[in-house]
Amino acid sequence: MKPSTLPLAAVALVVGVSAFAQTTSTTESSATSESTALKTYDKIARDLRKVPNGQAVKVLVRYASAPTASDATKLSTSTSSSQLSNVQVGSYTIKGSDIKTLEDDSRVVAVAPVRAVKASMDWTVPSVGAGTVHTSGFTGNNITVAIVDSGITVNADLRDAGGVSRVIYSEDFTGSGTTDDLNGHGTHVAGIIGGNAANSSSGATKTIKGVAPQVKIVNLKALDQAGAGNDATVIAAIDRAIALKDIYQIKVINLSLGRAVVDGRFNDPLNWAVERAYQAGITVVVAAANQGRNNAIGNNGYATIGSPANNPYVITVGAVRTMTTSTRTDDKVATYSSKGPSPIDHYLKPDLLAPGNYVASVRRPGGLIDTTYSATIVPTSYYLSGGSSAPGQYSWLSGTSMAAPVVTGTIALMLQKTPGLTPDLIKARLMKTAAKGLATPGTATDPVTNTTFTIYNDAYTIGAGYLDANAAVNNGEVATGIALSPSTYWDNTANSAKLSLGYNSIFASSSFGTTAVWGSTTLLGSNTLWRPSAASWGVMGTGAFNIIWGDNIIWGDNIIWGDNIIWGD
Repeated sequence: MKPSTLPLAAVALVVGVSAFAQTTSTTESSATSESTALKTYDKIARDLRKVPNGQAVKVLVRYASAPTASDATKLSTSTSSSQLSNVQVGSYTIKGSDIKTLEDDSRVVAVAPVRAVKASMDWTVPSVGAGTVHTSGFTGNNITVAIVDSGITVNADLRDAGGVSRVIYSEDFTGSGTTDDLNGHGTHVAGIIGGNAANSSSGATKTIKGVAPQVKIVNLKALDQAGAGNDATVIAAIDRAIALKDIYQIKVINLSLGRAVVDGRFNDPLNWAVERAYQAGITVVVAAANQGRNNAIGNNGYATIGSPANNPYVITVGAVRTMTTSTRTDDKVATYSSKGPSPIDHYLKPDLLAPGNYVASVRRPGGLIDTTYSATIVPTSYYLSGGSSAPGQYSWLSGTSMAAPVVTGTIALMLQKTPGLTPDLIKARLMKTAAKGLATPGTATDPVTNTTFTIYNDAYTIGAGYLDANAAVNNGEVATGIALSPSTYWDNTANSAKLSLGYNSIFASSSFGTTAVWGSTTLLGSNTLWRPSAASWGVMGTGAFNIIWGDNIIWGDNIIWGDNIIWGD
């Protein structure tokens, strides 16, 4: 038994960081060059300009260095404030009249309002080749990943052989008073990354195992029972991950959550935070979003990447359907998986794809998802010999929220085999080794609405290709440079989209060149993105082109990929 439809997993969040004003080694020079190359940005978010002088508003302020208590004294805030030193952000409740004060403060880099965010394996492990990696002895042992989500409820699948929890640290940023997962999303994500199949081993016909079944986990709860949070809760969780990095040896952060892009990267608090984590040496993995079916402006789901998946330093993951087989050749892109380019900044996203449709993972009995959507519950008959239709220990969920942790688990395997890999080299290896040519064009019909959607295979849909965990773990190529996702622009003369690699790009190296990473069928000479005449970009009208390649914001605050979307191709 498998459900025909499931609720699209989603979570909301908000975070902050702006143009680079930090001190780092390799990233400092690239950041300086990058910021001068990009257009000048207004350090006050455009929606804050409309706040009346006497009105209270919650904001996140990015400073050139760690904020101090004295920064808060300059403001007429009447509520408690907080300083998040690792991400160089202050969180305040201010009055509209304080906005001019912040604008005139030379230490202030950018100011943005606190915005809402939402949370966005039987076949999964073999489909990406992780099972082969396990037989080679790599299971994520001694690697720690941080999960910023709705909390984690620990069961046998998340314990070691001695029954000790592999969730080694937990903290709540929602004010709920518990780090337990009252929603179910975070537990499911944790199981995809590190479930060890303890509940599907004895008498099992299917083993539901995570990608890195011995990994350790830091549980940072930023989403509440409804799977919702905001920039402030998420940024606080990321700040804590950076602070705990050396204590728990945190190597990766998984963010299966996001919100609509409402401003450019330099004015987006979520982008500020993930960049600081990257600069601290942590690889950040983010779900692309689930707006690939959104055709509100006649754009066929293009330019629907969410935040902070729009950040060029993170690894942005779209979703694939495994077609309930362990082979890869029949797999297809999930039609709900968001497509690039990223709104406003036009980065080439997603970076790669991973399984995200009907993924079986650890269930949180009694969580909001569990009680609201009974079809998500996997019956014991699905994975146990002689099992009944009674609810089992696992659930099915779909979305890019499920695809991101598959990549996070793979990174844990890579780091176990090759300790010391940098975030840039990890990203470059994942993208180069991703399988090319598997995402064949086609159609899929939503079983609820009976609407047929078209699947494309251009770089804005599939990125560098389909995750191959075995190839990524065993890749030994090295190169220097920054693995910044390229920016793209529309060349009216050539009538095509082109890439701009940026300063010191690792994708300009001989080992990780653009054709090797994105494939010869996706890129055509001189960094030109393929634009087929009868598909993808070719079906879009002039109006959609103008919106996507202009400076206008495509998605407003009221469009958040989330709980009200029914998905599952």
